[in-house]
Amino acid sequence: MKYVNQLFIGLTAFSAISCQTVIVPHEEVRNTLTQNLKIGETAKSSDQEMTIPKTLTIQKAKDLSLIGNPTLKAAGERIKRAQAVIQQAQALYYPTITATSGATRQDLVPEGRNGFDTQSFESYNAHLSSKWLIFDGFARKYQVLAAQYGEISSEAAFDDTKRLLVDAVAQAFYETILATKQIEINLELKEINEEFLKDTKVKEEAGTATKTEVNNFIVNRNDSQIAYLDAKNSFETAKLVLIELLGLPEADTEAFETIYKDLEISVPKYKTALGIALNKRPDLKVLQAQILAAEAQIKEAEGEYYPEIFLEGSYGATSFDTAGFGDNDRDSYYGMGMTWNLFTGNSTSALIAQRTAEKEEQLHKLKSQWQNVISEIRQQRKSLLNSIERVKVQKESAELSKSIYEDTKQIYENGATTITRVNEVLTDYSIARLSQVLFEVEALRRKELLDALMGTNIN
Repeated sequence: MKYVNQLFIGLTAFSAISCQTVIVPHEEVRNTLTQNLKIGETAKSSDQEMTIPKTLTIQKAKDLSLIGNPTLKAAGERIKRAQAVIQQAQALYYPTITATSGATRQDLVPEGRNGFDTQSFESYNAHLSSKWLIFDGFARKYQVLAAQYGEISSEAAFDDTKRLLVDAVAQAFYETILATKQIEINLELKEINEEFLKDTKVKEEAGTATKTEVNNFIVNRNDSQIAYLDAKNSFETAKLVLIELLGLPEADTEAFETIYKDLEISVPKYKTALGIALNKRPDLKVLQAQILAAEAQIKEAEGEYYPEIFLEGSYGATSFDTAGFGDNDRDSYYGMGMTWNLFTGNSTSALIAQRTAEKEEQLHKLKSQWQNVISEIRQQRKSLLNSIERVKVQKESAELSKSIYEDTKQIYENGATTITRVNEVLTDYSIARLSQVLFEVEALRRKELLDALMGTNIN
């Protein structure tokens, strides 16, 4: 019995496996699916524009992302889809032409009405038919119009994807800039502490400095080294994010460095910024196009209340028993017809109600999105102005901290101040330098954010 049960279980498992449907794609389809999933392929390109330059500016980074980012390419395909939908809608204006032919043999024939047996027979036919819809309550007109608004929506959505992508690139770019500056400052602090350490060791040997003072500068040097390594790690991470946004995740991160020039930051007036956003923001254009498309779809649905009037005709031939056509076998017709759905269970009114609700939904979304834009621009503009002011103040503080450090260093070398005071000055100097860099990068980043909120970062 035990072996019978095992055999039954084995046969059941085999049956279950054999009944499964395994989908094996055609080789060409399989190659298409896997061609973008290869290791080492994304960093290769025959396009010179996709080569990362050794010195990467923010504008070049933006340009490269618009060429190579796959998310943007996917958004571009939606425009092609919208164009194809327009072509489908426009095709409804043309007549349809259909060719039909057939050959049949009727073997069993029911008895005729007069009681005579009917013989079996063969029939052959070939026809060319045409039908042309000439009136449909203007449904086609609004169907085409809705499709055209769909194309506008797809194009605006493509621009919005570009806007968000470029803003993400700017954020990653300035993260690398900030990390680079932190690396430079920490290397400088390390050199300063090594210089102090060297001088203090000489004083220790001469009996004018203690072991504690030597250890103090060793600790300071090590702290600077750790801060340097942290900044270097942040730099490498930010570069990885950046090259992924460029569409080149396998590119050599050692092959380039990010650079920027100090630029004068101009801040538009509040009302001006709102006016620019109203005209430039692609996401607002997406919603407006969707609202207009919904309005056209309402009109298209209303066309179902009207009759459809069409022209039709056919030309061909039908023969019996003989596979051939002569003059006596020809048949043709032409005429005009009409169909009118007088009652459809109120489906038309329900469709109109659906489209109207969709339109109202988009209107509410548009209002909500515009309120968000107003709030975000207002906040970001104030933050940008605040950052610019902080940069001005911090520059002065950094210069004074440097002067204090140089004076204190001279006093310490003359033995007229304590090591505690030296540590305080070094801490103040490093904080002042790092804060200046942080404020400068923050101001540049906030300007990029404001441009993105206004929709001007892709122009």
